[in-house]
Amino acid sequence: MRKPPHQPVIGIALFEVFHDIQYLTIVWAFNSRLGDKGEGDGGFSQRLFQRAWKWIGLYVLLVAAYGAVGFFVPKLIANGSLHRTINGALIAAASNVGR
Repeated sequence: MRKPPHQPVIGIALFEVFHDIQYLTIVWAFNSRLGDKGEGDGGFSQRLFQRAWKWIGLYVLLVAAYGAVGFFVPKLIANGSLHRTINGALIAAASNVGR
């Protein structure tokens, strides 16, 4: 009986990918349900979480773009300022939810 190759880095990477996909799917489903009930914050985010392929595709593109910032733009994030700016904007937007 052959043993599978011992490659923990690949295992960890696969775990992270599947975990991220599950998490982002749960976030989308939760926000979509809020929008269906009319409890969302309205505006762009309520449209973004609609159950239509174009909005789902845009959500996936936005998530991929946020994830790619660190991969494609290393000079802008060398000191972490770009990530702090994006995270600050996301926190500010989240703090306005439900107001």
